[in-house]
Amino acid sequence: MVGIRVLGAFVVTCGDTQLSLHGRTRLLLQALLAQGTPSVSEARLSALLWPDSEGHRGRQAFDTTLHRLRKELGRRDALVLQCGRLSLNPDKVAVDAFDFENHATIPFGPTLDLPRLEATLSLYRGPFLAELDDAWVLARRARLHARYLLLADQYGQALETA
Repeated sequence: MVGIRVLGAFVVTCGDTQLSLHGRTRLLLQALLAQGTPSVSEARLSALLWPDSEGHRGRQAFDTTLHRLRKELGRRDALVLQCGRLSLNPDKVAVDAFDFENHATIPFGPTLDLPRLEATLSLYRGPFLAELDDAWVLARRARLHARYLLLADQYGQALETA
């Protein structure tokens, strides 16, 4: 299983081994995660990472980087390219931001489950892809942070009530 932490420090692991991704392979994975959708078009990712490359050159750069990323992850099946769209295989890859979003979207309601809320808040270890200031990261970072603040406020109110 590949584990990806994007809340706080960017860390990628395969089993117990921390992987060191660099350059375009690192950026391709980060750009995929920053889009916030299950799959992202190859054209969109190419435009983000190789804005000056058109047509065949952009496609070749994407294909080469994807091949290298799969190799660096040690799991060819971790990334799925189908019908021109790239996605992470949820059976092979776990992402902390996805876990946070999945838990944070369930309404906590009037019978607030404090342990569950604490567990959800603990998933947020810092800003989304904190090392990047690219425009394609900022919107997702802001959404995740706003959700965290809302949950933290609910948690504080629940503690005051208790």
